[in-house]
Amino acid sequence: MRKKFKKVPLLLIGYLFTPLWVGTASQANTLSVTNGDFADLTGLTDQGGGWYQGSPAGWTSSAGTPGWAVYSGSGNPAPVANLNTLSTLRQNMGTPSVPSRVTVTFDIGAFGGAPSATVAITDGGSTVYGSGTYAVGNAHTLAAY
Repeated sequence: MRKKFKKVPLLLIGYLFTPLWVGTASQANTLSVTNGDFADLTGLTDQGGGWYQGSPAGWTSSAGTPGWAVYSGSGNPAPVANLNTLSTLRQNMGTPSVPSRVTVTFDIGAFGGAPSATVAITDGGSTVYGSGTYAVGNAHTLAAY
């Protein structure tokens, strides 16, 4: 039997032992992640050297407006979020109106040391539908029912 999300699903990603990245839902039947690649630098303050301060567009950080939050410097194919300073990120992702499988695909980039990320999908509260810890690599997938 598949579980029906009773609340708003959340997507959580955390760096090493920092708190998690969280996304919540906006509209029934519509699940999407805004600025999931962190390429939209709108509203961030340029700190020089490819670093930006603030919460990435579409996201809310529990750390407020941290420095060194997003790196878009040379040598990177795309901007990366520094989850070590951003701490918990939240985003409204959508709410399925019927029992559904929610699948998220993501990359974990090398960002000093041996980074890993904890990723989870929750109901917007304390119920975790799926979670895992992932090492550096591309096309990781997490599914929740």
